[in-house]
Amino acid sequence: MDPNRCCESVPVRGSWGYVQCSRRAVVHEDGKGYCRQHAPSAVKAREEAARKEWAEKHEGFLRKRLAERIGNMMMAAGVDTEEKARELLERTDKE
Repeated sequence: MDPNRCCESVPVRGSWGYVQCSRRAVVHEDGKGYCRQHAPSAVKAREEAARKEWAEKHEGFLRKRLAERIGNMMMAAGVDTEEKARELLERTDKE
């Protein structure tokens, strides 16, 4: 293993094998050398950004889906107003 290169193993195209990353080690974390792409801090930052982007993108969809499900449950229970829904919820909570 070349200490001047990134220590990550990357897949070989068209093969099942892995080889050492060919990029120079410019970031040193945990006593190992990494390229900018494979540095643990960079990987964590990318994952966090992707998770945040996904949450923002799907938040509206999830809220809409929840509202639909609540509406369907209210219709199934024969509840047509928010006030009746609150009363039904309080009754079920007491039981």
